[in-house]
Amino acid sequence: MERTNEWVPKFKVVQSVEEAAMAINECHEDFPHRVQRTIDLINSLHNSGLESIDKLLIKAIHSQIFWDEDHRGEWRKVNVTVGNHTPMPRTLVDYAIDEILPVSNYDDLEKRYYDFQTIHPFED
Repeated sequence: MERTNEWVPKFKVVQSVEEAAMAINECHEDFPHRVQRTIDLINSLHNSGLESIDKLLIKAIHSQIFWDEDHRGEWRKVNVTVGNHTPMPRTLVDYAIDEILPVSNYDDLEKRYYDFQTIHPFED
């Protein structure tokens, strides 16, 4: 996938599930509304023996964390702006996600995180 934007999402290595949940949620307008649900979900995934992350899992995670939103668990159906960054058009999201997932190697996680955030596949 070719990157055409100078925006660089920050990948942060954390020391705890709580710190991860805070980092995931602090950019959302309703922070800290979803932090505890995120903690519970991370713990559940960690204890499941998860071996890879694919798009069905990403959608399921989103659906669980954003349980109270109409667009939960669905790739965005609108174009969005994130700060000064304009992610790719909504029509390209599924194709772009197919290029970066699944991820099963920790060493690829930082790059995939960058790609995922640059795509910004969800509306929120």
